[in-house]
Amino acid sequence: MPPEEIQSEYELNTGQSIIRRFQGLNPLETPAVLVAGHAPFTWGRTPAEAAHMAVIVEELAHLAYLKAYLSDCKRLALLPLVLALGVGAVLLGILISSGLGPLLVPVVVYGTAISAMLWRALARLGTDVPKRSALLAAAGALAFVFSDSVIGIDRFVSPFHAAPYVIILSYWLGQWGIAASAFSVKHR
Repeated sequence: MPPEEIQSEYELNTGQSIIRRFQGLNPLETPAVLVAGHAPFTWGRTPAEAAHMAVIVEELAHLAYLKAYLSDCKRLALLPLVLALGVGAVLLGILISSGLGPLLVPVVVYGTAISAMLWRALARLGTDVPKRSALLAAAGALAFVFSDSVIGIDRFVSPFHAAPYVIILSYWLGQWGIAASAFSVKHR
């Protein structure tokens, strides 16, 4: 979107941007769109279909992080692997013991993906990857896993009033760390 559309009537212009993109397309065949600087927009025949598509888009983002981390560090990194598997196993164990019902398989798949992302982010530490990038990626991945863990605990184990604040703060810190890890610092 051009700057003038962002600075004036952002919501209206975002909607019009999406409509322009989907002209000539069946929106139910492509039930999601990414808009720069915004969360994905998803839809479906029902709210449940739209929510399901949002989960798929989120999963694809985790896989993109995983691929990015694998592109500059391919070492096995056993200690980070054990740490990520341990964190994932403990958190999944807590959630599974609370009864996930039909959400069991999607939660296990999602937990596996974020555990793999954490492993690859931690694997970059102590390699030839620039230290700042490796630290930001590791901190971001840890914050992201923490955020998603709080979502699961709040939703399936024991709801608590501060959860939305803890979730959004750790989520944005995680996203910031992960995104900032991709940029190099230019020294003058």
